[in-house]
Amino acid sequence: MIRVGLWEGLMKGETSAIINLVVFQYHCAMIFWSHWKCMTSEPGVLPKNYDTLSFRKMAPPMKEAMLGVKKQSAEMAVDQAGQEMKIKKIEAQISE
Repeated sequence: MIRVGLWEGLMKGETSAIINLVVFQYHCAMIFWSHWKCMTSEPGVLPKNYDTLSFRKMAPPMKEAMLGVKKQSAEMAVDQAGQEMKIKKIEAQISE
């Protein structure tokens, strides 16, 4: 016979049914709590004790990605500075 729910096991006092019920109720409580926190908090607001992103606590793939972005932005800044220098030279030649 197929058992549809935990009620039979709970009525008999089976340990596995009680564990299943406790785990299920815990997850339901966490779902409702998370939903409540999402409804009652402002979107995009950081906690007051937020200082900076802790690089030491990041996972290695995330560290590599952050370093790659930093390297790319530094290269772009150098390229932009070089282009600005070229523009200034051309403007100086034109104005002469």
